[in-house]
Amino acid sequence: DITNQVATAAYEQSHVSEEINSNSISIKDKADTLSSLGNKISQQAYSQKALIGHQDDLISKFII
Repeated sequence: DITNQVATAAYEQSHVSEEINSNSISIKDKADTLSSLGNKISQQAYSQKALIGHQDDLISKFII
């Protein structure tokens, strides 16, 4: 009886460990995706800033 309980507990612990590992991998993948998207947003913001600067230069050439 005790042998079955130990075997069952070991199996359950193994299953929980596998589930934790799977969840950890999923969290890492999502964090990597968010990091990549954050970098893209930063690059796009930098590009927009450059375009706005160029537009400001063009607008400053108009005489009102």
